[in-house]
Amino acid sequence: EAENTPFFLALAAAHVLLGGAPLPLAIVSSLYVMARLLQGYAQVRALQPQRMIFYLAGVAATLSLVVLIAARSLT
Repeated sequence: EAENTPFFLALAAAHVLLGGAPLPLAIVSSLYVMARLLQGYAQVRALQPQRMIFYLAGVAATLSLVVLIAARSLT
């Protein structure tokens, strides 16, 4: 499921270039990495629905970063 990682990294770079606060980025990035690690574990162990839950947690972290960027852009 690595197709989402370049998108997340591009959003993280945009957040930094827009001068976003580092703490929210660190929190969202930590959640993203943890979700991806847990998703990989669930995939190896063939755990369902945990795999989908962790995948969606990574998507939620990505969408949270989009919200942070949008909030920063509007200020």
